[in-house]
Amino acid sequence: MSSATIASSPVIRSFLLAGPTTLTDEELEDAQRREEADKTRDEGRKQFAKEVSSRVDSLRTIVKGMKGDLLGKGAYDFPRYLKKEADCAVDGLTHVFAVIKSTDSVRDLPPDLQAALEWGRISLVT
Repeated sequence: MSSATIASSPVIRSFLLAGPTTLTDEELEDAQRREEADKTRDEGRKQFAKEVSSRVDSLRTIVKGMKGDLLGKGAYDFPRYLKKEADCAVDGLTHVFAVIKSTDSVRDLPPDLQAALEWGRISLVT
């Protein structure tokens, strides 16, 4: 309809204005249901995106802190089962490997290491 020639055509005008379409009650209800379903899907997508964004921000913060720990030097407060190493100053990477080495399951790792693993999984997928 942006073309003046087409817009002024009597055939097009007749086609568009003659015999307008009317929906039955059943069709109107169907259209409303579909609109509501679309709104629900859109709200779900927005909520999902919000949750993912929040989760990613949280993981970024944890991973950023962990990077600082890995690159840092100094004495760490090792768990009791690593007493021998607790007496000496070690770098962050040594500390992380000591914790991983002494942990039987990923589920038993400290929350920051679990978060780093989760971040790695997310990064690998994307």
